[in-house]
Amino acid sequence: MAPILPTTAYLLGLVLETLFYGVYIVLFILSMYFLVSDGGRKRRDTGMSKSIILVTSGNILLFATITAEWIIINVRSFTGFIGRGGEPDGPLLYFSSFNDGTTTAVMALCVVEAAVANYIIMYRLWIVWQRKWWTVAFPVCTHLGTLISGAVFVYRMHKLTPDENFFEPPCEPWIASCLTCSTATNIYCSGLLSYKVLRAQRELRRAQTTYLRSTVTSRIATIIIESALLFTAQSTIITISYFTHSFAVFACMGIAVPFIGISYCLIIVRFGLNGAFRTGRPALSSIYLPPLQSSRSASVAMPMVIDMMRQSGAVGMDNIESATEISKAGTLRFLRSKRDRSYSPHALTQNSILPLSQP
Repeated sequence: MAPILPTTAYLLGLVLETLFYGVYIVLFILSMYFLVSDGGRKRRDTGMSKSIILVTSGNILLFATITAEWIIINVRSFTGFIGRGGEPDGPLLYFSSFNDGTTTAVMALCVVEAAVANYIIMYRLWIVWQRKWWTVAFPVCTHLGTLISGAVFVYRMHKLTPDENFFEPPCEPWIASCLTCSTATNIYCSGLLSYKVLRAQRELRRAQTTYLRSTVTSRIATIIIESALLFTAQSTIITISYFTHSFAVFACMGIAVPFIGISYCLIIVRFGLNGAFRTGRPALSSIYLPPLQSSRSASVAMPMVIDMMRQSGAVGMDNIESATEISKAGTLRFLRSKRDRSYSPHALTQNSILPLSQP
């Protein structure tokens, strides 16, 4: 099989990155709506929580870096394909050179994006595992390795001569270390997050009730979204592409850049659609309980997060994740109790299960 040329890799990366960047823009707007507009009703009076500030700041920082990287890629593509198009092998020579300032800027932004994404996924892991420090000890070490090796890699790449490339020393050991540490962080965090989601789903199925129903597709989608598996898979593909010394790594990096933002925004949008950022009602998951009486037309849902604002005055990422375990435990107790007594709509509200609509 013929190797992929740099021109082919850059053009493919530009097209795919632009496509997924459009998807990311839509999700970013939705996520900011839930964070600022929908969730800001009560925070206008009580003050914005530190968790919401952290989540919103991370969202804005990712948007700024992803947008800047996309603009630089477009400028570099126009320069290579149009500005150097009239020269013999001009585009090929341009994209094969790594000592250009735009290439260094793109790589620096990629390192920043990976660092922000890794920090966010580690924070989620820490919250979901109830702030147990041993769960984040390993990813913290690999995250520090990503930051150090990434900074040295960007510096070394800036000093490359025209006859050197980043598949060989002095860049090769540092970028290999950066990619390996980042991938290890993602795999570790996504694995433990997936385990938590799977365990929660298994506990719900053990209730052995006919009231609870959930499709395999919805369960898989929940795992993929809440454990950021999309970004983890893309990070793994980039690492494999680099170690094979293939220019396809540039196409993979082009796809991975918007995927970082997509994975982050999907989590926020999922919580937002379930009402986690509203002050008037708890959030509801996509797992529904069908009505048990013909006279009652309301659909009932198992809450993913309960309203914590009555106690804290604000909703944050830590409140959302912590409330999940409390809500699920109450749901299980209610479902098991239904074996011994008849259905009562009033009992639903007493067990943190709210009807979506009133008859």
